[in-house]
Amino acid sequence: LAGERRADAPGGNGHNGALRLITTSSEGESRYVDLIHETLLRARSRDPDSGERIGYWPRLYRYIEDNRDRDIVRQQLRFQTERWQHSRGLGRLWHLGLVGLGQYRPLRLPPGSGEARYLAWSRRARGALLTSALVLIGYGAESYVWSKRHELPLDAVVTLQRFRLGYTPLPAMVDIKAPDGAIALGDRDEAFVTGYAEKWWPNWGYPGTRAEIARDFRLGRYEITYDEYDYYVWQQHRSGNTGPKYPTTAKGGRGNRPVVNVNWHEAGAYAKWLGTRQGEKCRLPTEAEWEYAARAGTDSAYPWGDEAQPSDGGKVTPMANCHECGSRWDNEQSAPVGQFPANGFGLHDTSGNVWEWTCSPWRDAFDGSEATCAPPEDTGARAVRGGSWDGWCRPRALVRPPRLRPVRPLRLK
Repeated sequence: LAGERRADAPGGNGHNGALRLITTSSEGESRYVDLIHETLLRARSRDPDSGERIGYWPRLYRYIEDNRDRDIVRQQLRFQTERWQHSRGLGRLWHLGLVGLGQYRPLRLPPGSGEARYLAWSRRARGALLTSALVLIGYGAESYVWSKRHELPLDAVVTLQRFRLGYTPLPAMVDIKAPDGAIALGDRDEAFVTGYAEKWWPNWGYPGTRAEIARDFRLGRYEITYDEYDYYVWQQHRSGNTGPKYPTTAKGGRGNRPVVNVNWHEAGAYAKWLGTRQGEKCRLPTEAEWEYAARAGTDSAYPWGDEAQPSDGGKVTPMANCHECGSRWDNEQSAPVGQFPANGFGLHDTSGNVWEWTCSPWRDAFDGSEATCAPPEDTGARAVRGGSWDGWCRPRALVRPPRLRPVRPLRLK
């Protein structure tokens, strides 16, 4: 203790009992005198085991060390609060703090202050963001399991989320007026067909015949796509009908490509579901309806003319996806629907790409059944039309790969 308790002591300035608690320290030959309150704020030594500094007043020293940056943190909070308060619209959300909020917890803020409101809104925003992230992660995990359960590629997860968000892919339809009188069916180039062995004549629809189409009808503008068929299966599963299955993925993927690996009964079930959803009767087209719509009133080998690759001034324009048709998908895979010009009725891809189901039974020669639908209990073969990406474009074919295009007669009784 330095000083004297006497009021008249020198240096007392009239203060009764003016005393100061001081300490001395040395460094080499130098000695220092320190006020005791400064000493209490400093470390006096280090712990021999941990190496941590030990203060003269350990509790006070630890408090000061733990809050060494409090003033900097308070200034940072004040800056962020002012920036948030001066923001408008989405800027107020953008300038909320989402990370590092824990550093402000030791601060004692007056209730209702700008800083307190800023932190409250920041914590709400962070909570909402975390909740949304957890929901998305949950959806993603569930969707991943869904894709594996149905043996679908991972990009089908995106399609599933689109369905959940309201994406409803349904086929666009084209009105087709019934012809006046009977129409000719089958290949009409006798010299061409008879150049092949007779066993191949049924594939060309030779000899031809004539058929009548009594009513106007509507036909799908494009082939049914994977998205459209997957949506149907998804809707069926949601309603508790787990019978329909997602078809396996074709080379090239799903999405806007024509659906394949669908049998005749599955194609008919889709058409029936579509009709129920649209409030009309819907079915696959007869072979006569299909050929009439595909030819679009033409007598040429193809709806666009007699050449598979028409040229204009030496420039070849691909018109279909088939063997030697000139498209970038030839002999490789199906093309997304609508990649080639439409025929005169506004229909796309009636030549090539993938085979299309009809509702008619297959016959080696036309016998009138080409204008009718086979009953479901008939176990015989069905006629498919149109050709595919790995074969020639032909008007009639015996092979039966799955493909469909729904038809809806306009006037049914």
